[in-house]
Amino acid sequence: MAEIARDIELHSALGEEPLHFLPTLPTLDEQVVLDLQRERCTLPELAAERARAYHPAARPGAAEEFEFGLLRAIALEYPALSGAVWRLLGRAPRQLGRAG
Repeated sequence: MAEIARDIELHSALGEEPLHFLPTLPTLDEQVVLDLQRERCTLPELAAERARAYHPAARPGAAEEFEFGLLRAIALEYPALSGAVWRLLGRAPRQLGRAG
């Protein structure tokens, strides 16, 4: 995917060692999930819900609950991507921050 190629090019241009940065990049399936997540967050109802969840006055854990629900819905809709969804949830702070 273009995002993965762009990330590889950027890290390489910065002189980073591929052995250090390649394991941190999302797999192709994970990138598909991130793209689906990004696409869904542009839907008006989800965009408003996401804004409320990430608002500074939101209750603690609201953003995590929003992301979990969104990713769970993707896993249910696309069972072949469920492994990628759970891997992303396992390292949520780093990967999900890129999606929004």
